[in-house]
Amino acid sequence: SWNYDLTLCRRFDNNYQYNVPMLSRNKSGVKRKIEANNRKEKKRDQIKNKNPLKIVKMMSFKKKLGNWKLKNVEKNWKEKKLDNRLKKLEIERIEREFMFIYK
Repeated sequence: SWNYDLTLCRRFDNNYQYNVPMLSRNKSGVKRKIEANNRKEKKRDQIKNKNPLKIVKMMSFKKKLGNWKLKNVEKNWKEKKLDNRLKKLEIERIEREFMFIYK
């Protein structure tokens, strides 16, 4: 029947938009969840409209922090790589000395 189809469409729409479960048993609080979602969105929009410069500054700060962390990780990786090379060279030198001694 068309009524059943309409309720199914409504459930799909609510599930897609507001992550409300589609089962008819779990319909309790659907309206509350939708209203809470709308309130959250309004709050986000108000915050964005109030302090756009602050948000931009925070985003640029986070980007700089991320770049700094990435550089730090790369630096540590290069140091470890150099340490490994030095260790290998040291091992080779010691092996050569032993080979020279035992010849």
